Amino acid sequence: MTINEKIAFINEARIKRQELIKLSKSKEELELLKKVCEYTIDVYGEKSNVTIDILNEVGGAAKYVGEYNLAINSIVEARNIIKEKFGDDNIPYATTTLNLAEVYRFKGEIDKLLVLYQKVKEIYEKYDMYNTYEYASICNNLGLYYQDVKDSKKALELHLISYEILKNDNEHELALATTMNNLALAYRGVSDIEKSDEYIKKALKLYEKTVGKGHSMYSAAINSLASSLYLQGDLEKSLELFEKGLFIVEASFGTNSINYIKMKENVEMVKDTINKLK
Repeated sequence: MTINEKIAFINEARIKRQELIKLSKSKEELELLKKVCEYTIDVYGEKSNVTIDILNEVGGAAKYVGEYNLAINSIVEARNIIKEKFGDDNIPYATTTLNLAEVYRFKGEIDKLLVLYQKVKEIYEKYDMYNTYEYASICNNLGLYYQDVKDSKKALELHLISYEILKNDNEHELALATTMNNLALAYRGVSDIEKSDEYIKKALKLYEKTVGKGHSMYSAAINSLASSLYLQGDLEKSLELFEKGLFIVEASFGTNSINYIKMKENVEMVKDTINKLK
């Protein structure tokens, strides 16, 4: 292909990618991004700012379908380019570090997260980003870390910070829905079931409005609701919702993704509980 043809492909791919995101076609999105990355390097060079962006995007997409080595290598490459060009005390470096931490979280390497999250938070605070989407993101992700290490109280504090930033931000409704879903998990962790159910319902409503019921993000809230119903003893309804979520994540991410693996474990857990009670 000529340079002009590659530029045309890159531009057309932006539109195609948005269509795939709306359809929750993560595997197809990743394949498209791989090709865009190849052409971007050919057209703009290995160390261009455009290349930094696409490497981050490849890494972000790869983590959802379980291609962790590709995700890590892409984001580390992007971070190295940023460090070489601009240093390691700037917002792009922080955001790319956050992206890397998220891959490790998906991969289950929890011990690597805290130092990365703290570095990101420190840089964002240095640049007075307290009321930004980016700061909400680090609070949200740090909250997920504390959920993983069973510190629900600390997780709740961080998710509430994220929620307060995003609740009046019409440009990031999906992030708000995700934060509400995470709030539901944190409230359940501190045994406030009423609040937990309240935020699950809010998240479901907002996901349905923004991406629809067949999207992978909607399945995250379904998972939370199913977990709540399981704890309340409504096993049949819980199983129904977990199986619905499993269908969505398999179609979106495939069977190698952490989302699929965890949802499958939940389905089997409920089935085992039902069988034991027979």
